[in-house]
Formats: sequence, structure tokens, C-alpha cells
Amino acid sequence: MNQNALYDTFACTYSPPNGLDPIELCEEYEQFVTYRADNPNAGRYKTANELDIPKVRARSWIDGGKPDVVRGAEIGENHGWFRTTVNTHIVCTRLVAGIFAAGSINQNWTPRWSATDDVDIKSHLQTISTGVDRITRANPQQGDELEPASYPRVLGRVLVARGAPREHVSNYELSSYLLSDPEAGCAFVETYIAARGVIPDGRKHIQILEQQRSEEFHNDLHTLIVQHVNGDVSLGKHGVRIPPETVEQTAWLDELTQ
Repeated sequence: MNQNALYDTFACTYSPPNGLDPIELCEEYEQFVTYRADNPNAGRYKTANELDIPKVRARSWIDGGKPDVVRGAEIGENHGWFRTTVNTHIVCTRLVAGIFAAGSINQNWTPRWSATDDVDIKSHLQTISTGVDRITRANPQQGDELEPASYPRVLGRVLVARGAPREHVSNYELSSYLLSDPEAGCAFVETYIAARGVIPDGRKHIQILEQQRSEEFHNDLHTLIVQHVNGDVSLGKHGVRIPPETVEQTAWLDELTQ
């Protein structure tokens, strides 16, 4: 995953007023910060003229304002959520897998995960320094959920930029970086199977049945799983089946069946 591309994709989750391009707005603000450092006494008129921006925008920024996309990007940067080569990258990938398997990101960009599936979301959120809140749902038949205690909407945007589906998206697609980044791909597969894999009573195989997902999604999931297990994996119309031989030959899968 390219870090600059991730940053730009994150920026594009914002919709600045007046139809401004969010990436261009970030660049414009960066130019303002540089100009302001060299010209700390410049007023809004001179600043606006030098940078070719509206005077009202120059005044807002001189007074300490900044675009929402810049604030969000700074939060992401400070927490390391745009990093693509360290542990935070792997943890964020596990959170993306958790959204696919047992969670959602709503229209307000807030991510939530099931608190009852076999995915350690609480630990992952603590690792990336958001903390965690447990949400009790109104319907007792629906299990509790977990969400970030701080900056939930920024993290939600980051996860969408990393390939997580947003609520009401019908066409689920796996990000291509999962196939080209072995460590991230393995983290995704481990998390996804832990949450969605079903082990029939008295059996040693693992099933993933999802009739709501597209054939393309199942094909990509099958391809990804094959890269990270030792043995065959069968692909069906509505999901994936990992046979006993493959489970036994793949240590982390064998642990799931114990």
C-alpha cells in the first residue's frame, strides 16, 4: 500500500464547502502554513493575494482555523494510521477485516464491531490509541458493539481509505494491497476466518458461507486465503470451504478448531 495514495484516498472522504477539492485544499493550507512561517505579520489581504485564496479563507486560517480534512489528517498522522510498514498498519488491517466480517461503518463514518465475535477488537483499538467504548443495543437479541472512544469518525475514514466497506454498500471488494502485502494479507485472513469461519460440530473443516456477498468477493477471498494456508481451499457459489487436511497443516487454523 502506497502511503501517499492512502492519504489522498482519506482526504477524498471529505466534502469541503463550495465544491472544493479536498486534496487541493490540503495543499493550499500547507502553502499557507509555509507562507505564514516566513511572513508572520502578513495580514489577510496580503496573504490572500500572495496565495491566491479568498480573503475570508485567509482570515479564518490566520485566526487559527483549518479545514476539517486537515484536522482529520493531523489526527491520523499523529496516531500513525497512515503508516504502511509498521505494526499500526497490521492492526488497522485487522480492523478492516473486522468491519468486513463483523462490523460496519455508518453514514457518519463511525466504525463499530460486534463485541461477541472471536476478534480482539478491544486490544486492536487500544493498540492504535483510541480506547474503546462498549455500546449496548436497544434490541437485546442484537449483541453489544464496540467503537473507538476517541476520534471515531477520523478512524472510520481511515479504514474506508484502507478498503473497509461503508454502510449500505452492496458491492464488497477487497483492496488489492492485501494480495501484494503478505503480512497484511495474512492478518486480514486470520481475522476474517476467526470471525466468519464456522466449524460444524464434530468436524475439522472450516466453512465461510455468505450468500449476501458477490461472486467476485468470494473469488478474491478464496485467492487471498490460498496464499496464507498450507493446502487446498475449495470455492463454492456462496463461500469458501477449508478442508480438514488444510486445517491440520496450517498451525493457526488448527488452533481455531481446538
